This record gives sequence, C-alpha cells and structure tokens, in this order.
Amino acid sequence: MLFRSNIIRNEIHARLRIATVDRHAMALSWVEHQKERVALIASRTRLRQLVESHRDGTISLEKLRADATTILLDAQQSTEGFLHISFTDADGRTLLSTNEAFLDRDISPRLAYWRGLSEQFLAEPETGRADLTADLSAPALDKNGDLLGVVLVQVDFAELQEIFAGIRGLDETGEILVGTLDGDSVRYLFPPRKIGRAHV
Repeated sequence: MLFRSNIIRNEIHARLRIATVDRHAMALSWVEHQKERVALIASRTRLRQLVESHRDGTISLEKLRADATTILLDAQQSTEGFLHISFTDADGRTLLSTNEAFLDRDISPRLAYWRGLSEQFLAEPETGRADLTADLSAPALDKNGDLLGVVLVQVDFAELQEIFAGIRGLDETGEILVGTLDGDSVRYLFPPRKIGRAHV
C-alpha cells in the first residue's frame, strides 16, 4: 500500500512540475510580448518628432496634442489589451494620453515611470480592483538618443490571468496560484478563483 501511495504521489508531483514549467514559459512569453509592444509605440518616428518639436519650442502643446493623440489612439485601438496610453515628458508630467483625465498629471512617483526612463518595464498588477491592470512603460528617445519621455500604458492582465487559471494538465479543477512575499505572508498577484482574495 505504501509503495502504491509513493507512486501516486510521485506522479502528482511530476504533473505539477510539468504544468508549472509550462505556465511559467507562457507567462514569460506574454510579458516579453508586452514589452516589445510598448517599445514599438515608444519608437514611432512621427510621435517622437512631434514631442521633440514641442520640447524645442517649435510647436505648441495644443498642436502637439492635436497631432500626436491620434497616433496614440491608433496604437491603442490596434493593440489588444492596451486600455490607455500616455506619454510623459522627462520630468514625469503627462503630455499626451488617450484618456484626457490623465493629461498634465505628475506620474513621477510611479515605479513604472522611473523604470521606464531606461528600460521596458511591466509592474505588478494592481490588486483590490474588479479588473486586473498594470503599468507598462518604455523610454522614448530623440534622434540623438536623448530621453524625450516615457510611454506609459495601462495594460489588461486578463490574458495572463487566464494562463495561470487554465486547467490543462491539472484535471478539471486545477489552478496555479502566483504570489509575492509580503512580510511573513504571501500576497496573491491574481485572486484565487476558488477562495476569493485571500492571503496565506
């Protein structure tokens, strides 16, 4: 009986390892894809030219917003999962946004702004909301390679959440939970479907 129990236990552990490695690879691929997508927006030539012209005093802020917002709206509409796209100046003030409520906001305290000054960055999802979203950012450079500002995207985490909630390889009720250490406890990045927004 003990021998049989060990076989069953080893089989369960093997299946869990396979499922975890599979989800991990899929999640990393998703994250890298988001970083590539925000980098493409930050590298749009016309967008960078307009922001550079405004920085240099060639065009007004009103002209910048009239011409550049359409570029951001086009990028948002053609990029699934991008809820809002903003463009800050080098000091963190929002010059452009597909959501007018974000205009002129100082977002310099946000981690995504600081990380976005030098790299593509995806923050942890914001918890405590009905819909899981996170900040995604990337630097935008002028023709000389100097910083123009940061592209900041609010990205929908539903697709990534589905990757971890998928039951492939875990029978009919399987779910992989993802969390981060918060002191002596673990805070779930995605709320468990079975037990709500619990902490363990």
